[in-house]
Amino acid sequence: MSLLNIAAILSTMTASSSSSIQQSQHLISNMNHHNHNDLVDDLIGLNFRPNFHHYSGFLSALNDVYLHYWFFESQQNPLNDPLVLWLNGGPGCSSLVGALAENGPFRINSNLTVDYNPHTWNTNVNMLYIETPAQVGFSYKLDQNYQTNDNETAHMNLAALKSFYRKFPNFIQNDFYITGESYAGIFIPIDCKQESIHDELLLKNWKESSEKLNKLMISLPCAMDEHALTHWLNKKSVKKSLHVPSKFHWSFCNKVDYDRNETKSVRTEIERLIDSGINGLLYAGDLDVVCNFLGIQWFVDDLLLKESIDDNNKLRPMINHTYWKYNGQIGGFYKHYTTDGGSNLTFATIRGAGHSTAVDKPAETKYLFYKFLNQKNSDKFF
Repeated sequence: MSLLNIAAILSTMTASSSSSIQQSQHLISNMNHHNHNDLVDDLIGLNFRPNFHHYSGFLSALNDVYLHYWFFESQQNPLNDPLVLWLNGGPGCSSLVGALAENGPFRINSNLTVDYNPHTWNTNVNMLYIETPAQVGFSYKLDQNYQTNDNETAHMNLAALKSFYRKFPNFIQNDFYITGESYAGIFIPIDCKQESIHDELLLKNWKESSEKLNKLMISLPCAMDEHALTHWLNKKSVKKSLHVPSKFHWSFCNKVDYDRNETKSVRTEIERLIDSGINGLLYAGDLDVVCNFLGIQWFVDDLLLKESIDDNNKLRPMINHTYWKYNGQIGGFYKHYTTDGGSNLTFATIRGAGHSTAVDKPAETKYLFYKFLNQKNSDKFF
């Protein structure tokens, strides 16, 4: 079959407030924590005491749609650290998979206790997880008989984000990143100045024999405990803590009436972002055969030939295929490109990772993400 999956991290950098305003905001935030209706102050099964605040509830979106969210503040400086939105793909898969099995601070054990994830991304960023579209996870629409598509989901996400800022106005000045996995990259057409793309794509014909492969990872079984995750989130005590009605049922992935287009090309959108002066990171596990890293490499190489823009925004290779290291070991390989117009694009593989890199190689994936956040030199990435 033909597949094209792309996961995007889109970021919009906002101007920083003055130190006096930030200090006053910090005081306001501290005073508001215990008065916020969505504050999660008692969660069953925790094996540790969180050193951060987290919130769960519903965001008002379009046409009587209410999207469930879970927001984890940064462990360092919430009102100054970036705000990162995470969306899972499918379409129809819950973003709580990202929160509880990939890059969030909690890990659900088989005995339904909850451990701390040492590779959580919220050490220095605020993480916001939204279950989208409606009928995914705990999210719902008053009229359950409806069909949605990429464009409507994108508008739904934007409306939910505006609802979030109404709930949490103190975070509106933070640098903002939108992150997504797999199909999420197709329905995130939000304008931005800077982008990092976790890009997993493949456009290729497969024989029927490929169906017998573990397409998520060809050497290891899936590391997610789907049963424990589902059982824990459907406990009445957990739903009560998350401010979710007890009658709601959570599923890993739901069957959504969705007008999907897996082979939709996003080249035009990527070119538009490069033309806007973005910085980009594209990465994939080298064992992923759903969205093979070679497809990304070919995609990036093809962008070098694009003729739709002026010479200032054409990509120029700065560092050709070489390895990068994590803790003294080879973590993968990368290429780095730049444009005279100010854009930078890095393509990297993660050695030994499959489709969900944050599950298979959590430390290396977090390392790449923070490298992007802290990128200072336009001529190199590592």
